[in-house]
Amino acid sequence: MAGAKTVLLTYDTPVDEDDQADLSVLERALGAALPFLEPDALLVVTSQIPVRTSEKWQARILALRPESSIDLVYSPENLRLGQAIENFKRPDMMVIGAGSDRGHKKAEKFFEPFLAEKFFVSWRTAEMTKHALNAFFATSISFANEFGRLCDSAGADGIEISKILKKDSRIGKKAQVRPGLGFAGATLARDLRALQKLGRDFQISTPLLDDVLEINRRQTERVIQMLEESFDGNLKGRHLTVFGLTYKPGTSTLRRSASLEIIGHLLAKGAQVRAHDPKADLTEYPGPVPFEFFTDPYQAAEGGEALLIMTEWPEYRELDYGKIFKAMRRPLILDAKNHLDSGRMRAAGFTHLEIGRGQLAGVKA
Repeated sequence: MAGAKTVLLTYDTPVDEDDQADLSVLERALGAALPFLEPDALLVVTSQIPVRTSEKWQARILALRPESSIDLVYSPENLRLGQAIENFKRPDMMVIGAGSDRGHKKAEKFFEPFLAEKFFVSWRTAEMTKHALNAFFATSISFANEFGRLCDSAGADGIEISKILKKDSRIGKKAQVRPGLGFAGATLARDLRALQKLGRDFQISTPLLDDVLEINRRQTERVIQMLEESFDGNLKGRHLTVFGLTYKPGTSTLRRSASLEIIGHLLAKGAQVRAHDPKADLTEYPGPVPFEFFTDPYQAAEGGEALLIMTEWPEYRELDYGKIFKAMRRPLILDAKNHLDSGRMRAAGFTHLEIGRGQLAGVKA
């Protein structure tokens, strides 16, 4: 880093089992970089950090390099796995937080090639903006899933409703209002937890955020409930196939995968699980893999009594479901992502269960 005028700190901030951000890797990197930074360097942090972190790190820089004019700028990344390069090159907007006009001017020069609209704000505003974005996305998803449960009871189609909602200009075509499994990974939960902690610090209640997390947790239970209803309440000894282990398509990471969480519950209830994923990195699994993994989806489906679609990989739409129908012991699909064409699945002979589409109970075994 010696001689570099600008250094970017871009680690993916890890979280613990309670979705609390672990800043240790970032702080070690900052400590390692400080002795080598140029006296007037710009340090750009894009990693997700809790509000009030930037000013603490700038104070650390000043304490260790008091004669320097090093400026820390926080510009939260809005990358999405599977689309990261495109998101980086063509962001919707750029938020640039600094503690001084000097920091903003350095950042303005560095970010000049990006054509997106830029917002030059304070450190805390930039940090809170990232919290706000992810909290809003999480709230949208939990709204869609709670509404989807009402649709199941009322006999309405939540997927069709989501298409209509997106046509309203006040909502928009990219709104996350489609019922399904819920949010997974660490990104959204990390910001919700950060805001909950901020509320506790300032003795401000956060009932909306609390309920967003609770609704999301219940979606996992909903999948188990639908399966149990299909097998008279007993999953012991049932042969189940899971398509999709990563928490979203376009990535190999298993970090905080809802699919793995659900598989854990199924195994605890005595089910036998076979799984497939086109890209999952099983070396990320913490310990021995407790289920059978197949690189061929047709082999994974062999003898299955139910097929769970847990990740919306495009590949799963292209499979020969006539072949899968013949391979399975019982033609039941629980499509937790509402990913497959329901008409096509039923025409192939499957019982096709979805979430939020007006289906009340599963079929009886």
